[in-house]
Amino acid sequence: MRIKFKADSFHLLSAPIDSEAKIIRLSWYKTNKIPVPGETWQFKVRLKRPYSFMNPGGFDYETWLYRKNIALLGYIKDDAFNKRISAATGFWIERLRYRISSDINQLLDAPLRGFALALTLGDRSQLSIKERDKLGKTGTSHLIAISGLHLSLVAGVVYFLVRVLFGRIYFFTQYIAAPQAAAIAAFIVALVYAALAGFTLPTQRALIMIGAFFIALLYNKRFAVSHVIAIAIIIILLLDPMAVISIDFCLSFMAVVFILYLNRFRYSSENLILKWVKLQVCLSLALLPLLIFWFNQAPVFSAIVNLFAIPLVGFIIIPLLLVSALFLFIQADISILLYELAGIFNACYWNVLTFFSEHKNSIVSVAASDNLNLLLAVIGVFILLMPKGLPGRYLGVLWLLPLLFPVLNRPKHGEFEFVLLDVGQ
Repeated sequence: MRIKFKADSFHLLSAPIDSEAKIIRLSWYKTNKIPVPGETWQFKVRLKRPYSFMNPGGFDYETWLYRKNIALLGYIKDDAFNKRISAATGFWIERLRYRISSDINQLLDAPLRGFALALTLGDRSQLSIKERDKLGKTGTSHLIAISGLHLSLVAGVVYFLVRVLFGRIYFFTQYIAAPQAAAIAAFIVALVYAALAGFTLPTQRALIMIGAFFIALLYNKRFAVSHVIAIAIIIILLLDPMAVISIDFCLSFMAVVFILYLNRFRYSSENLILKWVKLQVCLSLALLPLLIFWFNQAPVFSAIVNLFAIPLVGFIIIPLLLVSALFLFIQADISILLYELAGIFNACYWNVLTFFSEHKNSIVSVAASDNLNLLLAVIGVFILLMPKGLPGRYLGVLWLLPLLFPVLNRPKHGEFEFVLLDVGQ
């Protein structure tokens, strides 16, 4: 069991460690005790500084910990010194998350349990390796990370329902107009959902942009979308400067920029269904350079699977899971029935992912490239997605070639290259 703590003080018995480090992650082996968020404990621990392997192309574990503000790692020793000092106080959001997580773990079985935790609380720890592999091969990993898509959906549904119901009650509309009341209600619900998700970077970005949109509704003003995006970036970086080293930061904002770009220049007046299909195809192409640059691979069936997966997850599974979580506090029996219904749709979702992910050509691997090739590829994508009728648009493909087929530094004749893998020693 791994637990993240905020340390109040250190009493060092061995080599000194930076006592200013406050966030630590500890492993606790062979125990049935589970600390509740907000409790105060004392432990006898062994700590170490985080470090990562130095293998090219490998996962940068040290940077990942730094991004999570985890300064020290360690484990709890088996000692009589370990005990709880005080009961849980404060941290009510974390305690609420803990309560919902505990109930879901008790009521549900895999794979619905892992999916419910991911889409309700942003906790992806119980998704199996096989499930993560299917998500990666089908380009649907974004669906199990609570982001702008999820918050926008929830806020949109609440806004629509409140506006319709509120507008039918004349007494209420004497004091506040239905659109304004709907905007306030929708933002509050989006705020609660973001809090349940732990205020992750994608939820912060989405919440800020949703807030700006609803503020415009409240004051009957129009904001340029570019200004909203810029304000969101500034606020996020002020709250969390280390967000710039997160892949989510670039992917989330690039996705928003491309969606706005496509709606502005490509198909603003087309049929809604056709527009949705083209959006998924073009968005998959738009984000392809970033996916290849960071992961050295591209999911072939991403656009096809997302056409089916996004409506299923967004309009059916997520509402069922959120309403089920609400009924955990009201009537557990109703909650169980709703979870069972969500499980039926969840099974359909995973069957589709299994079908496409098991195809032998579901993933195309590409050699590692450099920043210049990424820049050229992004320019190429913008050229390809320019308005119809612009001559020479398809020459944008040429800008993608350096990223798809990078020049490899091979040893010269008579030479060889020897790589010694770092295994943590």
